[in-house]
Amino acid sequence: MTTDMMLGQRRFIDALVDAVDEDWDRIDLRYACVDAGGESVPTYLAQAVRGGNAEQVHLSADALDALEALQRSRPAGQAEHWTWLEFSIDATGSFRFDYKYGASPAPDAVS
Repeated sequence: MTTDMMLGQRRFIDALVDAVDEDWDRIDLRYACVDAGGESVPTYLAQAVRGGNAEQVHLSADALDALEALQRSRPAGQAEHWTWLEFSIDATGSFRFDYKYGASPAPDAVS
């Protein structure tokens, strides 16, 4: 992974955590930029989970900017940019970014 990607991930995580007011056990996100008439439009579903209950999270402009910057980056060794991602972070700070390629599914559910 490139240094730019690591810094971008940290920037996104900081912006995401700042935007969630309530306590949470885990935050899950599915994110993609879709082409809408020649314009790239971000689409996502983010949920904060606490005790089995999930509440939708609205990403801040800073978080969306960080994701767009990440999308312009490529993981080391990849010939192309990722097209969508799944992200999860738990209350201990353990996180995972799963970068995906190809057509993205509609972000109507977070796995």
